[in-house]
Amino acid sequence: MNQLPLPRPLAMGLILLAPTVATVVIECGGTVRPGYSGGTLAPPPPQPPAPAPGGIAPPGGPPAPRPPARPTTPGVGPGAAPNPSGTPNAPLTPGAGGPDPDDWMGFWSLHRDLFSRPDFKTQLDLTPRTGQDRDQAIDRRREVAEGLIELLRKPNMGPELTHEALIALGRCGKPGEEAGGVAVASKFLSNSNIKVTEAAVTSIAGQGSGEALVLLRDLLFETREGKALVGSTSVPLRLRTFAAYGIGIACMNEPRPAMRTFGVQALSEVLLTNAKRSRDLSSALVLGMSVIPLPQMASGEDPDAQGELAPSSSGEALFVFLESLLQDQDLHRAARGYCATALARIANRHPQLRRSALQTLLDLTDVHAKVPNEVERCAVLALGELSTAGKGRLDSQARDHLLLHTRRGDLVARHYACLALGRSISRPDASDDGFHGMHPTVSGLLRGFDKAQGRDRPFYAFALGMAGHGMSEHSQAVPPRIRTALEKRLRRFRQPMRAATIALGLGLLHDPRSGPRIEEGLKSIKDPHSQAHFVLALGMTGDSSRLPSITKLGAGAAHLPDLLEASGRARAILGDPHVSMDVGLVHASCNCPMTTAGSCAALASTRNPKNLDTLLAAAKDEGRSKSARATALRQIGRLIDQRPQSWELELGQFTSLYDAPPTLTSPSTWTGILDTRTP
Repeated sequence: MNQLPLPRPLAMGLILLAPTVATVVIECGGTVRPGYSGGTLAPPPPQPPAPAPGGIAPPGGPPAPRPPARPTTPGVGPGAAPNPSGTPNAPLTPGAGGPDPDDWMGFWSLHRDLFSRPDFKTQLDLTPRTGQDRDQAIDRRREVAEGLIELLRKPNMGPELTHEALIALGRCGKPGEEAGGVAVASKFLSNSNIKVTEAAVTSIAGQGSGEALVLLRDLLFETREGKALVGSTSVPLRLRTFAAYGIGIACMNEPRPAMRTFGVQALSEVLLTNAKRSRDLSSALVLGMSVIPLPQMASGEDPDAQGELAPSSSGEALFVFLESLLQDQDLHRAARGYCATALARIANRHPQLRRSALQTLLDLTDVHAKVPNEVERCAVLALGELSTAGKGRLDSQARDHLLLHTRRGDLVARHYACLALGRSISRPDASDDGFHGMHPTVSGLLRGFDKAQGRDRPFYAFALGMAGHGMSEHSQAVPPRIRTALEKRLRRFRQPMRAATIALGLGLLHDPRSGPRIEEGLKSIKDPHSQAHFVLALGMTGDSSRLPSITKLGAGAAHLPDLLEASGRARAILGDPHVSMDVGLVHASCNCPMTTAGSCAALASTRNPKNLDTLLAAAKDEGRSKSARATALRQIGRLIDQRPQSWELELGQFTSLYDAPPTLTSPSTWTGILDTRTP
């Protein structure tokens, strides 16, 4: 294996782990459903080529089957011995695992924060921009990181608490590294519980420093130091895959260009050597590169020589590299699909590449194109991420292609085409008539919405809602026919969860006039999980006159975590100054896992940093169950994270998860890197 030249100013990084999945009986009755939940700066010595990773899908064959859930063996600290009596996480989502990627809940669970977070410009802002306020915010993260490190050093923590503490430490970012978090997390890389070791990798990546990149590089390349870190003669493929994702996470917000160049160089080198046929590792390498920003090509360089430059030299060179991989038949089909995702992301950062990227995606989504389903699905979503509502030729062709896919594609492609259309027409181009193509596209979506049946209809509702959301963001009037169509359909729906999707579509329009209709539908719903979606939609409308109804529902939802969290989030969106106090009282009234899950999630949803004290106290309270304490730790990470977007959203935003490798997301076991997101 070739050595990578290391830039001198290296700092630190993060680790990630996936939660366990099981069922636990709670004190207040019911069942908790499974769901979310030190290197060296010297260059490594030359290593022999790593053996081809296992679990490789045959060329041209179907993707490798997802492995069964690995049993969780609790540990008590670094290098802990196996213990078969683990405890599960306390999720807030339905089903026996995570949401099906093809189901609307799979999309909403990942993208919810994109559309329904309290305004960061209000007094709830956790990330002050300048001056003394910003220093205080950083000091708070340092304080939380020190508390988490203290917790991780305690014996008999168990795998569930250890996992959540490691992830929360990673979400502290740079202050976690400054408190010694990378060194602490690295000690768990040899833990006997695979979920703990994966969480350690993610935690190291989240702290994002030079030291972290060295550790992640050693794991990815299986160097002597990497093998010593895991205490084995080889680094497991899953751990190498998490390290690949981790390098992308560590570099995506890294201000130093040398670190970003180093990250892309490491990922591209492994991809070109022995990882092309591994579904997990090749997908991780491509997605890791897609989130790392690179500089524009220097003005003196020849644009025609982009293909001869190293992928890490510029955004243009990386674009050409990934475009060539898109056509590489030796690369696993899932990774080829994510190359399409990466092209859209790079072109959005480098507008001069937009035309080339659009043309490539149009070729892939042509109805006569003979491309694997994995590639087509990713290309459909990527086309929505890159195209706009403008009147340019390529934008018009993109919308036409997507409309055609809503009628002629397979089930997954139809759903993705709906989402892509909603995303596309929610953004104007730079012309005076930036929303030129919006009205004809809305007409097409409304026709499809009227004819849609079964599983198709929720995706049309989301598409219409996203279109209205984007127009509202750009101070454009939302066509009244969108609201009229959604309200009309809501009156006719009787199946609660399908009705919830229509309510969320109305909520995305942010139109107070939809408040009465959503509340009317809410009164006819008895299922708490469906009620939670209605309550959130009610808050998203911006109709503050609905606050009493939302508050009343939340007050009676002490043991209904979904509804309690949705009520707190909706009240925060509407600017209710009493939400933290009210939820805090519910939190103090009962320490059972269900109440803790709902109240902690609601406190984190407010984005009020003062709630950290309540969450920290719950995490340290040994009188609570380990499941309840793990829930508090999960929400601490969610509240303390100051990134513009979580690493889960950066990696998975408008990306095909239907064909995702299990290390990215696993609906059956909930052990992928995206599955650390909170409900």
